[in-house]
Amino acid sequence: MGFIQEIEETEEKFGNVFITDISPPKGINKISYEPIININSDFLLIIDSPGGSVRSAPIPFAYKLSVEENQNVIFTMNCRDMNKLAIQSNLLGAQMLDLHNVFIVNGDDFTKQKQSVKTVNDYTTTSLISDIVDLNSGMDFQQGKLESITTFTVGSAIDFSKVPQINEIKLVRKKIMNGTDFFISQPCYDQSLILDFHKAYYSQYGYRLEKPIFYGVQMLSRTGRNWGFIPEHVKNEMKSNVSSLEIALKFVQQLLTLGLNKIYLVPPIENGGNRDYGMAQLLIKNIRSM
Repeated sequence: MGFIQEIEETEEKFGNVFITDISPPKGINKISYEPIININSDFLLIIDSPGGSVRSAPIPFAYKLSVEENQNVIFTMNCRDMNKLAIQSNLLGAQMLDLHNVFIVNGDDFTKQKQSVKTVNDYTTTSLISDIVDLNSGMDFQQGKLESITTFTVGSAIDFSKVPQINEIKLVRKKIMNGTDFFISQPCYDQSLILDFHKAYYSQYGYRLEKPIFYGVQMLSRTGRNWGFIPEHVKNEMKSNVSSLEIALKFVQQLLTLGLNKIYLVPPIENGGNRDYGMAQLLIKNIRSM
């Protein structure tokens, strides 16, 4: 069953679909899968080198979660760290491991590591998306014919808070034209930005953005790392000791009321990169019990 069909069937069953953000482990010993499995998320997005830290590559960790723990997975591929040859070779490896859902990102710029780490950026996100479509047709980036086709479903990012908005609208359109099958948005605690983006997209092209979009909701941390667009009223709620769970739950309910029922859930990120997956489990359990 393909990813898009799985989305549709999950949506029909629950009325909503969740992708949850997962960090790979920093080592190979004493890995506990239980907190991740207990989230009961419909899909797990395995991110790549969060915060520029050295961790397991997404593909092998996604494979272990898929095969050993029977989880639906999406692995991340970023343009920052590898050249075209390495990226396409890794993609063929993922195909060999029966991993077919890939999320394409640029990769964050290096900050504190910039003196010791070099970026590659042999691909842009749009050119990589296009080349994956070619892989699915049996052709590599050197126009060499593969022995068999790949069967990837390709996701890419969307940022509703980008300014000027028209640039992001045009980029999203280019990603669609190049072969994007679904989008995952940067966290954005402002439904008006989301609605304005959809209206502007329709105004620009005369039709709606029809590809599935998973709307990013980060469960905020008081001591760890938060990103994306966080309005002042949400910051004030945090200062007033409203719980991260309550804030996220309220916003997810707002999205669902608007018919935006595909959610990309980012569990709290604490200092050192530790994740509170239990908080994500509680949110999904609350939503599904309503």
